[in-house]
Amino acid sequence: MNSFNRFGLVIALFLSLTTLAQASAPEVTKVRIGVHPGKTRLVLETTQAFPYRVFLLGNPYRVVIDLPNMSWRAPLLPMKKPAGLVSNYRFGLFQPGNSRVVIDLTEPVKVARHAILGGGKAGSSRFFIDLEPVTKAGFEIARATVHSRQWKVPQPTARVKPRKPILKERGDRRHVIMIDPGHGGVDPGAIGPNGTFESRVTLSVAKHLKKALERTGKYIVKLSRDRDIYIPLR
Repeated sequence: MNSFNRFGLVIALFLSLTTLAQASAPEVTKVRIGVHPGKTRLVLETTQAFPYRVFLLGNPYRVVIDLPNMSWRAPLLPMKKPAGLVSNYRFGLFQPGNSRVVIDLTEPVKVARHAILGGGKAGSSRFFIDLEPVTKAGFEIARATVHSRQWKVPQPTARVKPRKPILKERGDRRHVIMIDPGHGGVDPGAIGPNGTFESRVTLSVAKHLKKALERTGKYIVKLSRDRDIYIPLR
């Protein structure tokens, strides 16, 4: 085999692997909310079927949908007014391998039905969840049930090493400054009229502040997060 053919084979193999890698990651392409008599339905249109877990949270009332690591290509703009039982929704990375959709509610609900419908073009599918209003007592009963489809707790792809303490050389008199950019991942904070997330603004400001402080040579500066990920308060 000559060098030209070998080069062509390498390129073809690379493109095939790239295509497979892209195809393996589900994507949310569209979100629809339908208001029907006695229920509100939220639909996620995706490129393929996926496992999921659904549960309820109170104070305030929310529905949480745990998903595998997914890309979100659907517009994610703040809702100007509630649609049935849904006042807003948001999406983000909760932890490595675990994306999350949080649905804010106007009142207590129960999950009446949920499913993934396949058979769409090019392997696409639709996930839907039906929400029905209930009393506060009914909500407490409903929140005891976790709904799922083939869900397993995602395992990190790489072992996460415990953070080492920030050590300074002997005689280093610089102070250590920890900057904590607010929000992140599934918690975007406020959302601007054009879809700007507060979490991305705080992260950008934190990175600029870190560089400015480091340029003085007087400080050791660390960030609690350096990407768009949710950091639990604890």
